[in-house]
Amino acid sequence: LKDKRPESSAPSIETTIGNTLIVVRDKVWADAYSQALREGTSLSVLSHCNVPLKERKSIANTNRFSKYGAVLTTFDALKANDTTFHIDEGGNPLLTVGSSQGEWQSSRNGSQADAGPQKVAQFSILHRIHWKRVIMVDAVGRKSYLVKSGTSRYNASKALSADCRLLFFSTDDPGNDSGLERL
Repeated sequence: LKDKRPESSAPSIETTIGNTLIVVRDKVWADAYSQALREGTSLSVLSHCNVPLKERKSIANTNRFSKYGAVLTTFDALKANDTTFHIDEGGNPLLTVGSSQGEWQSSRNGSQADAGPQKVAQFSILHRIHWKRVIMVDAVGRKSYLVKSGTSRYNASKALSADCRLLFFSTDDPGNDSGLERL
């Protein structure tokens, strides 16, 4: 599926570009997929959930995270309140040149009566990266995070900036042997 965001929210020249982000249900899945990728491919792999919280939240590490061939994270880590973003009408972060996340978040063009405050939301540091590919692996059925629109996991997943999104539903638990064999 192609990212269908308006031109105004397309990444700018200075936006950090990442390769592949893989989003899975929990840390057990992330560890299993990370191990399989390390053993079966030549990709450099980062398990985002194994990075200490202080480093994971640091904006300075955005560049480092984007240099890996594959970054694995969880739906829960995506919804973390690491940094504040200006968002568009669809709830997607606006990746712009020179966006300072520590400043007062408001929008005024001319008279204060003409414009209200700009919408903002808090997401993971991984939302600061425009990804070439985002792969989401979720469970089938009522356990699925992505079929429940309006939840924080769904909104954080939808808000990722990417050229291509792939969604896979799994009935297996990759933490057991039969699930790893099928990876």
